[in-house]
Amino acid sequence: MDDTRLGEFLAVMWEIWNERNRLIFGHGSVRCGKGIAARAIQFVRGFIEFKLQSLPKGGSEDSSWKDAVWRPPDTGILRLNFDAGLVGERGYGWGFVVRNHLGDIMLMGVKQGDGFSDPETEEARACLFALRSAVAYGYQRLEVEGDCLSLVGRLKSKAPPNNPLGYFISDILSFTGNLDFIVWKYIKRGGNKVAHAIAHLQPFDYRERVWLEGGPPSIHNLASADMCKFIELSII
Repeated sequence: MDDTRLGEFLAVMWEIWNERNRLIFGHGSVRCGKGIAARAIQFVRGFIEFKLQSLPKGGSEDSSWKDAVWRPPDTGILRLNFDAGLVGERGYGWGFVVRNHLGDIMLMGVKQGDGFSDPETEEARACLFALRSAVAYGYQRLEVEGDCLSLVGRLKSKAPPNNPLGYFISDILSFTGNLDFIVWKYIKRGGNKVAHAIAHLQPFDYRERVWLEGGPPSIHNLASADMCKFIELSII
């Protein structure tokens, strides 16, 4: 399959995924399958034509911005994105989302409360909350991705510092010892938008909220946008 055909295939899959969300969340009427495919293929061909016209002669585009785009994991692995944020003046928010190789949300959750400590410690606490939630629902093969470079580096090197942050990192490393597979990855903030949005979910609520199905439509819309960007990159 050449690049153009692959792009058309991915775009059709993305449109079908969007129609699924429209049906589940009731965002308007569902359109016919033939129209979905035609619209997706036309998008791919129009986009390729635009890219060819916009590239400088004899040159290639800068691809460094691709590092900030969420990408689905391999088949058989789930991608767990987590994030922490300051909510209001002193509130904390921990958010996570688990997605499969098709970009489908398998699980998502948020925990909020009073008393924000420091960014890296809150990121570690958010990571621990995310892992515990994922394992509680039976997920054992995970790529864990966050946008705190220092924390991801400590987890990769398995080197907790001798301070309160180190206690949480030690708990994370101890907890992951029972998983079938785990790998740590760093992603720029642009590729972690879904977890960021969940951490800052409104209205602020002291209850722990975890969704195996459904959940806030705005989060599903962001996940759909992630897949759109991924498909866009796949056909460049």
